[in-house]
Amino acid sequence: MRQTLFTCIVSLIISAAPLWPGQIAGEINITADVEFIEDMPPQLAFEQVEAQKSLPWQRVGKNATHFGFSRSAYWFRIDLKKFASFAAQKKIYAVFAWKALDSIEVFYRDAAGNTQKQIAGDGYPKSTWSLPETHFPAVQIQPDQVSGRLLFIRLQSTSIKNFPILLKTEGAYLHDLKRELTIIVIYSTITLILIAFAFFLYAISRDMNFLLYTGYLVSIALAFDTTFGNAFDLLWPNSTWWQNRAGFTLVGAQIIFSTLFVSRLLDFRKFLPRADFVCNALAIFCAISLPVSLLDLPVVWFSTLYSLIYLVSIPAFFGIGIYLLPKSGLHVRLFIIGWAILFFFGVFHILYLRSVLEYSGWIVYAAVLIFPVDILFFFMAAWEKQRLADRERLRLLDEKMQALIARMPGESKAKYRKSSLTDVDVQSTLARLKILMDEEKIYLIEDLRLPDLAKTLGLNRTQLSELLNSHFQKNFANFINEYRVGEAQRLLVENPHENVLDIAFATGFGSKAAFSTEFKRVTGVTAKEYREKNLQKAANFAQNRS
Repeated sequence: MRQTLFTCIVSLIISAAPLWPGQIAGEINITADVEFIEDMPPQLAFEQVEAQKSLPWQRVGKNATHFGFSRSAYWFRIDLKKFASFAAQKKIYAVFAWKALDSIEVFYRDAAGNTQKQIAGDGYPKSTWSLPETHFPAVQIQPDQVSGRLLFIRLQSTSIKNFPILLKTEGAYLHDLKRELTIIVIYSTITLILIAFAFFLYAISRDMNFLLYTGYLVSIALAFDTTFGNAFDLLWPNSTWWQNRAGFTLVGAQIIFSTLFVSRLLDFRKFLPRADFVCNALAIFCAISLPVSLLDLPVVWFSTLYSLIYLVSIPAFFGIGIYLLPKSGLHVRLFIIGWAILFFFGVFHILYLRSVLEYSGWIVYAAVLIFPVDILFFFMAAWEKQRLADRERLRLLDEKMQALIARMPGESKAKYRKSSLTDVDVQSTLARLKILMDEEKIYLIEDLRLPDLAKTLGLNRTQLSELLNSHFQKNFANFINEYRVGEAQRLLVENPHENVLDIAFATGFGSKAAFSTEFKRVTGVTAKEYREKNLQKAANFAQNRS
């Protein structure tokens, strides 16, 4: 199932790749040529801005505005005559390419000298926007109806104000609407598939990892959607309160679920109790902050708080994953890959939000682009953790069964054996088992289980358990692990420079801890001691011969 899921999601991502950022025909970034003035405290009206010749207008001079979280209002002046090919169009669209803007007001004089005004932004119900169907705040302009071809735009927003201003032809504008809708549909499909799988697995296994993963996935998907997607169109589009506050509330929920998910997935309680305590305290703190984020408080407070939490927690969790790698199995490796992806792309976005990095399409949207790959690795990590737990439960059950049989009276054992292997050709089965172990080396399969080997031999698990117990005096785990240790002994001597951890994984062990325990149980020494001892023997033998 994991391979099928991976194939489906990678196919969806590949299908979305051609739709991702890139300037198209009929679109131009005009930000560098836009003029602006700062209005602090906000008090200037359109008539004043238009009439006063002494205002200190200055060019933006870059491909994106760079006003950060300033509380000032800003006036922009756009001279359409500078963009002749667009000024000649019947219709053009001015797009302000950052979704979380509170108020955009566009003013101009029409041919009759009357003031025209269009609005957009989170401070207005979506249905009142000049273009309510648009993704970013945008307005439609008919250049021949604009007196002097001059547009005046007033921007006021508590969110970050580092974004490009674009002019688009009607064809480019409609193309972008279709592209954005396609991306949203593809990514929503990926997210819903994983949510369905995760919740289904929680329902049948009651493993809290899957429930926490589901919560993480729902919160991060909605958080991304409120910032980059169309959640406002789906959830209360006319609620200005929701539009202004939902993003930070959902980010807080995302931190809660991600922190608890990682803590449980990596077994902090077992390996790092202090880290587990910190994660629980952080989750409680964020839970308290959720209702506070809905209050009319400065947005920069929550942006700073959550950015700092991410800047600390992302590298911290990555480092902990690396630290725990020798003690854990495949699920930690999958987590590290997923978290490394989040680390690499997410940090750039956070640094943009802190105004450390200037606007770039890839810096802003990279975390969204990589989002499906990131969450897929987390899903596979939770899946592997569950499989590891299942195998451990089966191993313990097998040991209990063998111990129970060992305590049975001789007559009862005989009845057990008679009832289990009556119709089995024992000698033929033992011969097939020898071929599987000595020639096929089936024990090198990391997740080889008792039912898997039994099925290969044409037995049920009870028959195989009895066969191993009666002919080798071993349970399944010890039988397989002794073969693995034997192979590891050979590799340790033949490949003296190969890392012990690599040999552990190569011989079928899921973690260094399991390898170390079994190796010492079988040989009485550690792998390092075994290697040193045998290499010394080989060196002494070679020296004596010479």
